[in-house]
Amino acid sequence: MTIEHLFRLYCRVAIVAFPLIAASHLVRHRPLGHALTEAAQWSAISALVFVVFQYRQARRGKVCAMCEPPR
Repeated sequence: MTIEHLFRLYCRVAIVAFPLIAASHLVRHRPLGHALTEAAQWSAISALVFVVFQYRQARRGKVCAMCEPPR
């Protein structure tokens, strides 16, 4: 796994997580500013945890078919 691949994976996960987290806050009638800040923070954290987990799995030799970079 290259740094470029990990960065792209991080961006993909953060982009998907952000609107989901923001929508969940808005459904609970939180203010828009609060929802966006919480979504930004939690999407960054969740994307980082996901990428670190994928990196550890790759170092151990386990392959994730969904996260494998195209060849």
